[in-house]
Amino acid sequence: MFKSYAQYIENTIKLNPVFIVGSGLSAGAGISTMGQLATYLVQNVRTDGFSEQELHEWEQIKKRLITEKKGLEEALQDSGDSISKSLLREIIQQTWSCISSDEQKLLLDISNNLDPTGFVRYFKKFKNSNTEVIHIITTNYDHLIEWSASSCGWRIWDGFEEGTIGSPLSVSEFINRMKTVSMAGRRTVTSWHSHLRIFKPHGSLSWFKLPNGQIKKIQGVGNHLLPMLGKVQITPTIVTPGIGKYLETHKEPYNMVLSEMNLNFESA
Repeated sequence: MFKSYAQYIENTIKLNPVFIVGSGLSAGAGISTMGQLATYLVQNVRTDGFSEQELHEWEQIKKRLITEKKGLEEALQDSGDSISKSLLREIIQQTWSCISSDEQKLLLDISNNLDPTGFVRYFKKFKNSNTEVIHIITTNYDHLIEWSASSCGWRIWDGFEEGTIGSPLSVSEFINRMKTVSMAGRRTVTSWHSHLRIFKPHGSLSWFKLPNGQIKKIQGVGNHLLPMLGKVQITPTIVTPGIGKYLETHKEPYNMVLSEMNLNFESA
């Protein structure tokens, strides 16, 4: 019986499927669950400077979480348009802070050849194969999959240019950068760099909005830089559960990521 399951999985993997990854993968690796994130928000959302209306709305959210035992997404969604920009900004900031703190603990583990998600093993398996690209769709904010790919020598497209600071980059432009054209005698030979295309429709911890409204990927920003973000007017731009999903995701780079993601669904 188990042999047939194993054979099915092996046959599926050979097809190079599109992976759809949810919070369970990250939670299993040590990232806070939705329940733990809710507890973190209750304990850490700073109410200094909130208006009376904002204080009231935050108390309603806490009531739904603590007394009514609602999930975080439902508790926030129930507020609808009652959540002000200031309250939303603080929830996003603290969500980012919680998940960022969690993932930093795992960076050295992955660097030290540990495999908290199971994807290190997968990327190693296909590094020296004919598989040129792996597609992963995830609603998770963390970088555990990207770090797993990088540790195995894979290049990465996540909607932005590679490097420490990256601007939005289309898939077509990235593909051009992944191929190398050379001559073998009179014959033209095209080779490809193995790469990961990861689609993050809810954003990533390394995506930030600049004062001019532009969104860039800035890697290496951890909680130790949190006090500086406000001073330089750079804000995390993740889409929090239940809030702003439909407001934010029609903007760039979310729109580009969603378009490419849908194309992959259709061709998978």
